[in-house]
Amino acid sequence: MQPQLRRRRSLVNEAFSYARAKAHKPVKVTLPSPLMLFMFWSPEQSRAVYRDPFELFADGAEVIRDEGRELARLGCGHVQIDAPELATLTDPTATQAIYEKNGIDSRRLLTDGLAILNTLADVPGGRVSGWRARLAESADAAGFTVGVLAAQLAGPRVPPQVGAGIHAASAARSATTS
Repeated sequence: MQPQLRRRRSLVNEAFSYARAKAHKPVKVTLPSPLMLFMFWSPEQSRAVYRDPFELFADGAEVIRDEGRELARLGCGHVQIDAPELATLTDPTATQAIYEKNGIDSRRLLTDGLAILNTLADVPGGRVSGWRARLAESADAAGFTVGVLAAQLAGPRVPPQVGAGIHAASAARSATTS
């Protein structure tokens, strides 16, 4: 059995410390969504360590929370979580190519995945006050854009309406492309 995902050291904190020493204004740190680990999921190889990709995502969230705790300790007042993978959920073709073919149930990203993202808002220390999930805009060749994903979410948690909005946008897109 291979070892599971864990944090060895932080390059983000070193970069923050350097930037803070040079900056004259507050420094924002952007961290990746733990759901981005889907890019490294291989059903054939990953199952030797994780039975379920969402176990990997949960461990990734713990690494990101550790980064957040350390950033809070260093005085970082704004951390942004980028979650562009959620925008891909509006495109059935992308969903099939990216998630389903690798054994990841894309519908679970809207439930279990959002729950994992929301654990990032619970970083102790109280000094990280600006958690955000930034959802990338998605547009196809015809210019179809999912507006619900274009805005930054101001607040520490991804609201359940986002999952519902992604689901509705995906259904609308399926209806227009069929």
